[in-house]
Amino acid sequence: MKTPSRKILSVVLAVAVLASLLATSVFAGQRAVGVGAVTAAQSTMRTGPESDAAELAQLTAGTDVAVLGQSGDWYHINYNDQYGYLPVSELEVSPTADDLETTGSVTAGTAVVRSAPELTAAGIGSADRYVSLEVTGFESGWFRVIFGEKEGYIRSDELTLNGAPIRVDDPMTEEQIAAETSLEDDPVEQDSQLAIINGSGVNLRAEMSTDSEVLAELSRGTVLTVLDVFDGWYQVQTGDLTGYVASAFVTLAEGHDPSQLLAETLPESSTSVLAVGLVVGSGVRMRSEPNTDCSIVSTLDRGAAVCVMGAADGWYRIDYGGKGGYIAADYLTVSEATEGFSCYALVLADSLNMRSAPDAGAGRVTSVSSGSYVDVSGFENGWFHVSYNGSTGFMSGDYLTLTDSKPAPVTTTTSASSSSSSSSSKGSTSLPSGGSAGRGSGTGADLVAEGERYLGVRYVYGGASPSGFDCSGFTMYVYAQFGYSLPHGANRQLSYGTPISKGDLQSGDLVFFSDSVDPIGHVGMYIGNKRFIHSQGDVRVNSFSPDDELFDEYNLGRLLFATRVLPYINKEASLNTTKTNPFYSM
Repeated sequence: MKTPSRKILSVVLAVAVLASLLATSVFAGQRAVGVGAVTAAQSTMRTGPESDAAELAQLTAGTDVAVLGQSGDWYHINYNDQYGYLPVSELEVSPTADDLETTGSVTAGTAVVRSAPELTAAGIGSADRYVSLEVTGFESGWFRVIFGEKEGYIRSDELTLNGAPIRVDDPMTEEQIAAETSLEDDPVEQDSQLAIINGSGVNLRAEMSTDSEVLAELSRGTVLTVLDVFDGWYQVQTGDLTGYVASAFVTLAEGHDPSQLLAETLPESSTSVLAVGLVVGSGVRMRSEPNTDCSIVSTLDRGAAVCVMGAADGWYRIDYGGKGGYIAADYLTVSEATEGFSCYALVLADSLNMRSAPDAGAGRVTSVSSGSYVDVSGFENGWFHVSYNGSTGFMSGDYLTLTDSKPAPVTTTTSASSSSSSSSSKGSTSLPSGGSAGRGSGTGADLVAEGERYLGVRYVYGGASPSGFDCSGFTMYVYAQFGYSLPHGANRQLSYGTPISKGDLQSGDLVFFSDSVDPIGHVGMYIGNKRFIHSQGDVRVNSFSPDDELFDEYNLGRLLFATRVLPYINKEASLNTTKTNPFYSM
C-alpha cells in the first residue's frame, strides 16, 4: 500500500473505521471492514487483544492486512490466513484503498470473481483455493484483484492478504562478517569484475561501516560490478548506485554470462537435485517460467522445503509436490548440505532402494515401493536422509518429490461375522485382489454426508486423508469409513462395483472421467440431483446440469462410466462419451 497517497487524517480514519465496524459487526472475524498498513518497523501479531497474548507472527513496516474489527487499543485483523490482533498505534487504517500493491490467496473452495464489489454483479470467472492473485484495492468489503488480464472483485472473507514477506536475516551480522573476513579469505584482482549477491536483504551502504547510511537493500541474485576490494568489504556498482557490501554476501564470477551467475552459486551434485531450498516468505508464488508474467503453479508457505534443480536470471528452478517451476531467488534460502529441517517425500520409482550412505554404491538398507511416503530430515550430495518403517538411510533425489504432508495411515478392521453385511465397523479393510470392495455398512446418503464433511480440503497428489486428497484418495477414504475397500487410483477403482443401468444413478455411486493422459484419469461420487463431489483443486461439488449454478462443462464433456459399490456399466471395446452414451441423457 502506498502510504503517501492516503490523505485522510488519522483521527478521522479512526472514527470512520470504528463507525464502520459497529455497523458491520455481523461480519466480525470474517468480512473485512477496512485495510491497514503496518507503520512500526516490526509489529507483533498476537492471538488476543493484549500484549501478553501468544505471538502469531512478526509483520514488517508496509505490510497490508485486512481489518475485521476493533477491541480497545487493538485491531482485529487477518493476515496470511491467520486471525489475530495488532496495536492501533502500529497500524494505519482506511475503510477504502485504491492503491494496494500486495498479493492474496483464495481461502474459499472456489471464489467467484465479479465485475463489481457486490453480490449481484456479473461473474467474470472463478479462482480455486490457494490460487494467488495481485490485490490492487479494497472497497465495501471486497478486494480488487487482477484476474488474468481483467480486473475484478473477490469478497474479503474468501481471500487472505499475504504480501510483503518478512525478511529473514542471514545468520551472521554485518559486524561479525566485517570482523572475520579478510582479503586472504577471498582474494581478487583489483580490476573490476562481475559478482552476485548470495544473501537475502543485503544492505548496500554509503561507507565501509555497519553504521553508515543504507543506500539500498539488495536481493539474492542481484548482479554487481566490483570496483575495489577492502578488508571485509567490496566497493560495488549496481545500476546508478555505488556503495559498499560486506564481502561474505558477494560471490565473484569472472568471464561469465550475468544471467548465469546465480547458477554458479549452486554446488555440484551426484543427482539432479543440486540443493534444498527453504521458502523464506509467506504465500510465495511458484511460477511456470522464470518471470512474473507467466502463470502461477502453486503458492508455498514459509519454511516449505523444495528441491533446487537449477537457476537462471535471478530465479531458482525447483521441484515440489511433483510439480516443476520457478521461485524468485530472494524468497529461497539454499544450502547444499542441510540438516535440521523436516518434511515428507513421495517415492516416484517402482521400488526405490534406501542406502546406508549418500552414494549409489553404498549398501542397501531396504526398498520402498512407489507411492509410499518417507520422512525427510536432511540432504547431502543429492541424496535425502530419510526414515521409513523403522529404517533410516539415504535415498536419491532423482526419485523423490518433497511435500509438506502425507496421507494418514489406513487402519485395518475386520467384520465380526463374514456372513453379515452390516457387522463391519467404520474403518478400512485390506485392499481386495479380485475386484470386490468387500462388505460394509452405510447407505448412499451416509456416504454423501461423510464426503461433504471434507469440502474445501486441498488437493494433494497421492493424498488419501483429511490433510489432503487426490481424486481417488478421496473416494477411497470416504468408502473406507464404512468398511469398504477401494484401491488408490481411478483406473483401478473402475473395476470395483456393479454396472448401472440408464436412469438408475443413485447417491454414493462412483463416476469416472477421462483425461489427456489416461483413459480413466479422474473419479468422483454422485450425490443426487445431477451433482457430484470430487477432489479437483480441492474437495468440491459440481453439477452435470447446465441449469445448475455449479455446472461443470469440462467434466461433463469427459464423463465416461459409473459403478455402484453399494448392494459395472458394461465395458465395450471403445470408450464412449456423454454425447453417445445414453447413461447421462436424463
